Amino acid sequence: MFKKLTTWILIAAVAGVVAGWIGHDTAVDTAAATRLAGYFSILSDVFLRLIKVIIAPLVFATVVSGIAGMGDAKAVGRIGGKALLWFITASLVSLLLGMVLANLLQPGSGLALALPDRDAATNLKTGGLNLRDFVAHMVPRSFFEAMATNEILQILTKMVKQRQESAKAFEEGKRPELAAKENAEIAIIDGFLPSQMNEAEMRAAIGETIRQTGATGLRDMGKVMNALKEQYPGQMDFGKASAVVKSKLGG
Repeated sequence: MFKKLTTWILIAAVAGVVAGWIGHDTAVDTAAATRLAGYFSILSDVFLRLIKVIIAPLVFATVVSGIAGMGDAKAVGRIGGKALLWFITASLVSLLLGMVLANLLQPGSGLALALPDRDAATNLKTGGLNLRDFVAHMVPRSFFEAMATNEILQILTKMVKQRQESAKAFEEGKRPELAAKENAEIAIIDGFLPSQMNEAEMRAAIGETIRQTGATGLRDMGKVMNALKEQYPGQMDFGKASAVVKSKLGG
């Protein structure tokens, strides 16, 4: 009986209710209740951090094993379509459920709280997120940063680059069948990524960025690369772009 996960979940739920009831009766004042809640939050914080630890590696391993087991791009597309449909359906159901329950139960209707003045300070950081920071944030500083912050799009981009390098090595090693497998996986992953620029488009974008930033020499190379990463996240190989920028600036 105690080997089943469901049983332990029910036991933990009951234990949580009992612990909350005991804590409510034990705390003599608000300060004591806050201090006791702080102790309980240690367990919840550790539990949530343990879950976050496995998210990115789990998705990474799932994508790799799933692509390796599916040579047919149509099969991947069907699964992706079903997953998207399920996500949209679940989101709509949750929104409708919230709207219905809010209108039926009308939480807070009997509190008669006074509305704040129109000019009252909200202390909200309205300038904390802007378009520039949003776009720049889409490109991580490294593969490990993407893994640490659970940003899957960047992980997939790194996967493409790794497979391109592997395909090149297999071709040089006279193993065309393995190179073809790597290229097939690249084609599947590319379906989940922004469209990539070709050589001519990349050079044109670099030339325009150099003009916009007013770069005149190698000392401005960092400024040009930062502008490219902000304007074209995930759309070009920035390793190749760096070499092109260097040559255009006289390097």
